[in-house]
Amino acid sequence: LLFILLLKFKTSIPANSWMKISFVAAVLFTVLPAHSEPVINIKGRDDLLCLFFFLLASLQLFQYVATKSNKNLFLSCLWFFLSLLSKEIALTFIAIFPLLLFFFSRTEKRITRNTTIVYAGIGFVFLFFRYTITKDNSGIANQELLNNPFLYSTLSEKFATIIFASTKYFKLIIFPIHMSYDYNFNQFPMMNFSDWKVWLSIVLHVVLIFTGILFFKRKTIFSFGIFFYFITFSIVSNFFFNIGTLFADRFIYIPSLGYCILVASAGHWFYAWLNNKINFASTRYFLLVGFTAITILYVVRIQNRIGDWKNNNTLFLADVDDAPESVKVRINACLAYLDLSQEKIGNERDSILNRAVPELEKAISIYPSYATSYLNMGVIYNWKGEITKAEEWWNKARAIDPNNKKLNEYDKVLATLFFNNGIKMGSEKKINEAVLEFLHALRYDSTNVELYYNLGGAYYTKNNFDSASYYWKKALLINPSNEQVKEGMNALLRINK
Repeated sequence: LLFILLLKFKTSIPANSWMKISFVAAVLFTVLPAHSEPVINIKGRDDLLCLFFFLLASLQLFQYVATKSNKNLFLSCLWFFLSLLSKEIALTFIAIFPLLLFFFSRTEKRITRNTTIVYAGIGFVFLFFRYTITKDNSGIANQELLNNPFLYSTLSEKFATIIFASTKYFKLIIFPIHMSYDYNFNQFPMMNFSDWKVWLSIVLHVVLIFTGILFFKRKTIFSFGIFFYFITFSIVSNFFFNIGTLFADRFIYIPSLGYCILVASAGHWFYAWLNNKINFASTRYFLLVGFTAITILYVVRIQNRIGDWKNNNTLFLADVDDAPESVKVRINACLAYLDLSQEKIGNERDSILNRAVPELEKAISIYPSYATSYLNMGVIYNWKGEITKAEEWWNKARAIDPNNKKLNEYDKVLATLFFNNGIKMGSEKKINEAVLEFLHALRYDSTNVELYYNLGGAYYTKNNFDSASYYWKKALLINPSNEQVKEGMNALLRINK
């Protein structure tokens, strides 16, 4: 579809040359490794459908310009609306459609103006639907650092970091050596305007935007590529909206189309310039070999990345090397080890669990106040049978986030473990130890009738009848019809008589 759309563009470049440029741009877009995430990950279907419907809408727009048939305009609007329903980045296409007509058609300004108004109206309808569905949301910014990267940053730090991160996308497109499913806290630490890297990023962006403006009236393909990139990227840049994450491979999927068009055109320009300077007959072959080599390298990188995305475990473990400072990446690596350990037994299982510990230690060093890391550390030691350490880590999580819902689940685990220990001690006639284990279990589960019953029984065995009566009465408050507890209370009555 992209190739077909590009062929519809009317440019000053000869048709045969433009076909080659279109082909190179389409191939480059196909093989960019930065597109791995939206293509491989099921979540990326929104990006694919958004672009798919945009291409259809653009094709119908050019068809409308050629035929003036309202049917084509209607179809273009329909595809655009479906693009909006796929992903909100499609709102930026309202500005892209008039650019397409300005740069690549010879239509009247009136038609450009009227169609833009129509697309804007469709965008308004979409926003109305969106508001209707989401109006009950509080609108309060997320108070979790992993979902709000600028939670504790100053305004200056926020925009300095956004500018620097925006430049990182260029590296991701051109040199996709390191790719990850997550770059959140603290893969990109907060920057400030005293850092030379931020100013280098500013200079790069200013040069690109100035170049786009400089060549705008001349309707050069360079200018269109630059404007397409920045317009579509604007909505995911965090510059205007806090989108909950600082950086993601999938955000560059649609904006990179501008880059592909720009590079393909630059290649053609460079060929024409070089051929004019040295009149070298084999120039085209050198460029072809270079383009082929880059394509092969990108395809190889894609194949490697596909292997990473085989399943959750392969992805979580592979990306530790590419995003080592991301708390989420470290925690998910731990979860991968936990999952893999279930397939093993004995020392081999413990060996895998031990490999998960450093991942969480790193996560805690990056973000010490994140309870999930402590909760998962407790899970590791629980699976290793080290109850005391599991309890210690889960209580550290409790100190950070006492209302964490996971604590209820893990409290039940602790209560069961200590209860079972108490039963074991009781069977071995170690009554004092059994009482301590039951009391320990009671800290984590105060609604377990069996626990109260056995604790009362242990005190009864020790001839501590007052304590036995106290805990059996507690049990009856929870379950008045429990026959075992009633029998215990009757035994106490007989003793008192």
